[in-house]
Amino acid sequence: MTLVEIVEALESSSDELSWCYDRDGDKLKMVSEYEDTPYVLTKEEALDREFISLPSSYEIHEYRIMQCFAYGQNEEVASVLLEKLQGRGAFRHFKDTVFAMDLEKSWYGYKQHAFEQIAQQWAEEHDIVLS
Repeated sequence: MTLVEIVEALESSSDELSWCYDRDGDKLKMVSEYEDTPYVLTKEEALDREFISLPSSYEIHEYRIMQCFAYGQNEEVASVLLEKLQGRGAFRHFKDTVFAMDLEKSWYGYKQHAFEQIAQQWAEEHDIVLS
Protein backbone atom coordinates (compact mmCIF):
# COMPACT_ATOMS: atom_id res chain seq x y z
CA MET A 1 0.00 0.00 0.00
CA THR A 2 1.36 3.39 -0.93
CA LEU A 3 0.61 6.90 0.24
CA VAL A 4 -0.34 7.82 -3.34
CA GLU A 5 -2.97 5.06 -3.48
CA ILE A 6 -4.53 6.22 -0.24
CA VAL A 7 -4.54 9.89 -1.31
CA GLU A 8 -6.19 8.99 -4.64
CA ALA A 9 -8.87 7.04 -2.79
CA LEU A 10 -9.48 9.92 -0.37
CA GLU A 11 -9.78 12.39 -3.25
CA SER A 12 -12.36 10.22 -5.01
CA SER A 13 -14.53 9.72 -1.92
CA SER A 14 -18.02 11.17 -2.01
CA ASP A 15 -21.44 10.75 -0.43
CA GLU A 16 -22.01 7.64 -2.58
CA LEU A 17 -18.49 6.24 -2.68
CA SER A 18 -15.99 5.38 0.03
CA TRP A 19 -12.98 3.11 0.46
CA CYS A 20 -11.79 0.49 2.89
CA TYR A 21 -8.55 -1.36 3.39
CA ASP A 22 -8.21 -5.13 3.14
CA ARG A 23 -5.30 -5.92 5.43
CA ASP A 24 -5.07 -9.53 4.17
CA GLY A 25 -4.76 -8.50 0.53
CA ASP A 26 -2.98 -5.20 1.27
CA LYS A 27 -5.42 -3.50 -1.11
CA LEU A 28 -7.99 -0.76 -1.05
CA LYS A 29 -11.55 -1.74 -1.89
CA MET A 30 -14.25 0.57 -3.19
CA VAL A 31 -17.47 0.66 -1.17
CA SER A 32 -20.80 1.82 -2.57
CA GLU A 33 -24.33 1.35 -1.36
CA TYR A 34 -25.65 1.66 -4.93
CA GLU A 35 -23.31 -0.40 -7.06
CA ASP A 36 -23.21 -4.19 -6.92
CA THR A 37 -20.30 -5.54 -8.95
CA PRO A 38 -17.47 -7.96 -8.21
CA TYR A 39 -15.07 -5.00 -7.89
CA VAL A 40 -17.19 -2.90 -5.55
CA LEU A 41 -18.26 -3.87 -2.03
CA THR A 42 -21.48 -2.89 -0.36
CA LYS A 43 -21.22 -1.24 3.05
CA GLU A 44 -22.55 -4.44 4.63
CA GLU A 45 -19.85 -6.55 2.95
CA ALA A 46 -17.14 -4.19 4.13
CA LEU A 47 -18.42 -4.40 7.71
CA ASP A 48 -18.86 -8.19 7.58
CA ARG A 49 -15.27 -8.66 6.43
CA GLU A 50 -13.97 -6.22 9.04
CA PHE A 51 -12.10 -4.07 6.54
CA ILE A 52 -10.67 -0.80 7.82
CA SER A 53 -12.55 2.24 6.54
CA LEU A 54 -10.61 5.17 5.15
CA PRO A 55 -11.72 8.58 6.37
CA SER A 56 -14.97 9.58 4.69
CA SER A 57 -15.49 12.80 2.77
CA TYR A 58 -17.20 14.11 5.93
CA GLU A 59 -14.18 13.31 8.08
CA ILE A 60 -11.72 14.97 5.70
CA HIS A 61 -13.24 18.47 6.15
CA GLU A 62 -12.18 19.90 2.81
CA TYR A 63 -13.92 23.13 3.81
CA ARG A 64 -11.45 23.49 6.69
CA ILE A 65 -8.55 22.78 4.32
CA MET A 66 -9.80 25.59 2.08
CA GLN A 67 -10.06 27.93 5.05
CA CYS A 68 -6.52 27.14 6.19
CA PHE A 69 -5.23 27.75 2.67
CA ALA A 70 -7.02 31.10 2.57
CA TYR A 71 -5.61 32.16 5.95
CA GLY A 72 -2.13 31.38 4.66
CA GLN A 73 -2.43 34.02 1.93
CA ASN A 74 -1.87 37.75 2.26
CA GLU A 75 -4.67 39.68 3.92
CA GLU A 76 -6.32 40.89 0.72
CA VAL A 77 -6.34 37.47 -0.96
CA ALA A 78 -7.44 35.75 2.25
CA SER A 79 -10.38 38.12 2.57
CA VAL A 80 -11.57 37.38 -0.96
CA LEU A 81 -11.16 33.60 -0.61
CA LEU A 82 -12.89 33.48 2.77
CA GLU A 83 -15.78 35.51 1.38
CA LYS A 84 -16.16 32.95 -1.43
CA LEU A 85 -16.46 30.17 1.15
CA GLN A 86 -19.77 31.59 2.38
CA GLY A 87 -23.21 30.42 1.30
CA ARG A 88 -24.47 28.15 -1.41
CA GLY A 89 -21.92 26.95 -3.93
CA ALA A 90 -19.00 27.87 -1.67
CA PHE A 91 -16.67 25.14 -2.95
CA ARG A 92 -17.25 26.07 -6.59
CA HIS A 93 -16.89 29.81 -5.88
CA PHE A 94 -13.68 29.20 -3.94
CA LYS A 95 -12.16 27.09 -6.72
CA ASP A 96 -13.23 29.53 -9.43
CA THR A 97 -11.60 32.35 -7.47
CA VAL A 98 -8.42 30.33 -6.95
CA PHE A 99 -8.16 29.97 -10.74
CA ALA A 100 -9.05 33.61 -11.38
CA MET A 101 -6.32 34.72 -8.96
CA ASP A 102 -3.79 32.34 -10.57
CA LEU A 103 -3.38 30.39 -7.32
CA GLU A 104 -4.26 26.93 -8.65
CA LYS A 105 -0.72 25.48 -8.35
CA SER A 106 -0.43 26.76 -4.82
CA TRP A 107 -3.93 25.52 -3.90
CA TYR A 108 -3.52 22.05 -5.37
CA GLY A 109 -0.10 21.67 -3.76
CA TYR A 110 -1.56 22.70 -0.41
CA LYS A 111 -4.52 20.36 -0.81
CA GLN A 112 -2.24 17.48 -1.85
CA HIS A 113 -0.09 18.00 1.24
CA ALA A 114 -3.17 18.09 3.48
CA PHE A 115 -4.49 14.83 2.00
CA GLU A 116 -1.06 13.22 2.39
CA GLN A 117 -1.05 14.17 6.08
CA ILE A 118 -4.54 12.69 6.53
CA ALA A 119 -3.47 9.49 4.74
CA GLN A 120 -0.26 9.20 6.77
CA GLN A 121 -2.10 9.72 10.04
CA TRP A 122 -4.74 7.13 9.08
CA ALA A 123 -2.04 4.57 8.19
CA GLU A 124 -0.21 5.19 11.48
CA GLU A 125 -3.43 4.88 13.51
CA HIS A 126 -4.08 1.46 11.94
CA ASP A 127 -0.46 0.21 11.98
CA ILE A 128 -0.34 0.06 8.20
CA VAL A 129 3.14 0.14 6.75
CA LEU A 130 3.32 2.17 3.56
CA SER A 131 5.66 1.21 0.76
